[in-house]
Amino acid sequence: REQEGIAHIDTENAEVENLNINNNQYMIVEKNGRISVHWTMNNMMYMLSGNIEKEEIINIIKNLK
Repeated sequence: REQEGIAHIDTENAEVENLNINNNQYMIVEKNGRISVHWTMNNMMYMLSGNIEKEEIINIIKNLK
């Protein structure tokens, strides 16, 4: 049976930071040289990841509408 609205994010041995930007909660996960950001907006779950700097990914999420 599927569980609606549940995401499993691998944070073991990772650096995790929770941010509140523009009234949205974001979880930034840095692990093995990769960074990802996870958030929910308008009842949808989103994830963005790549080999970019944390400051760059924060600038991206600050500009989301």
